[in-house]
Amino acid sequence: MQISRRRFLPLAAGLSISLAHGASIATAAEVANRKHVVVIGAGASGLKAARDLRQAGFRVTVLEARNRIGGRVHTDWTMGVPVEMGASWIHGIQGNPVYQLARRLGQPTLPWEYNLENVYDINNRLTNRYNPLYQRFENVVSSYAPRVLRQNSRATVQDAINLAKSRGAFENFNVSQQGLNYLAHHMIEQEFAADAAWLGANSILEGEYYRGGDVMLPGGFDQLMNWLARGLDIRYRHIVREIDYRQRRTRVRTSRGTFTADYVVVTVPVGVLKEGAIRFRPNLPRSKRNAIARMDMGVFSKTYLKFPEVFWDQNVLQFSSVSRLRGQWSIWGHQDPLHNQPVLVGFNSGTFAWYLERELSDDDVVFEAMKKLRSLFGNQIPDPVAHKMTRWSEDPFSYGAYSHLSDGGTPRHRVQLRKRVGSKLFFAGEATHSQYPSTVHGAFMSGKKAASDIMRVNSP
Repeated sequence: MQISRRRFLPLAAGLSISLAHGASIATAAEVANRKHVVVIGAGASGLKAARDLRQAGFRVTVLEARNRIGGRVHTDWTMGVPVEMGASWIHGIQGNPVYQLARRLGQPTLPWEYNLENVYDINNRLTNRYNPLYQRFENVVSSYAPRVLRQNSRATVQDAINLAKSRGAFENFNVSQQGLNYLAHHMIEQEFAADAAWLGANSILEGEYYRGGDVMLPGGFDQLMNWLARGLDIRYRHIVREIDYRQRRTRVRTSRGTFTADYVVVTVPVGVLKEGAIRFRPNLPRSKRNAIARMDMGVFSKTYLKFPEVFWDQNVLQFSSVSRLRGQWSIWGHQDPLHNQPVLVGFNSGTFAWYLERELSDDDVVFEAMKKLRSLFGNQIPDPVAHKMTRWSEDPFSYGAYSHLSDGGTPRHRVQLRKRVGSKLFFAGEATHSQYPSTVHGAFMSGKKAASDIMRVNSP
């Protein structure tokens, strides 16, 4: 089922009063007397924080560097169908506040069954060998992660895999080294958007999951962001350069002027903080700088290809293959269940994704993608009629797709990143949520937490 943006407007207009803007109309004098909050970033966390604060009576200004809202939630419509350049799934539906919001807004959802998958072996032949091994592999690696961490606090997930292999933990898997590489990529590197050698061993141990399976939004993830942004004062193309919190009120200097606020909520991705793109005066506390150093941004690349016709098995939702070179074009999903159009998306992560985004042109990426598809389905398959690909690693407002713990990183570093500095400077974003990092609902919940913290500090 396809739902257009135009159709969403009357749909949203009929929502119950609990979804209305929430803040009553105030006189100019009342607005002037409100405490002013500047929220940096109009992604899921920033929009949620701003919305809650506005409903509580604060005067809120959202500063967004891009010319759009959503941050790393970005639905692109240029191919004639909505394709998700950023977040694609709502991960877990039981108790998930983002899923609850989608349902309240009347958004249709499509369950994504990961087990509806065709797997091709290294010779491009269909095989059923790997599907039963997925969870077993992850369980083995998770059991060895604490062991390598006891030996070395800066151990990586790859160290855990190597130790497990040296102890014979994979012997009864009956797969080659390339098969083990495939399992590592499929179960870990795609999940965390990074090579196992880049991931701190705590990565595979942190976080919690909502139950109930994952769903996608046929109408586009952007509709949730559009609703969150309604009624907010959002200043686009305002790139924050400096945050000076030395005085009673905090000054935020941007590419288009300076703002003064009682409270500031920083929701920029950890990649921006690592780059030092924002100067803090005074410097952030050592504990927060150390937390930033113990996290990195993963690279998760998507290549969308629209074809004149379907040539793949429509009885599955995705297909994957054992690659001779680890993790190269090994996982694909098809979009026709979402909007009845012949669109494939290739998922790549880590080093290879960085290479695609940083070293190759769009045409070169399409050429490489088609080589892979023709090795699986034959040279007779048609050329794509349209394409779209992500380049989050090049984006100066994110420097990657989503966060992960690097070597030496622990969930405590996410807690440190979230902690406010004094009573004026607050932090939110997926990287700050130790229970649900790297997810839209983690970002959403962190924005809610930052808003409630400000309300608590501001209360008499």
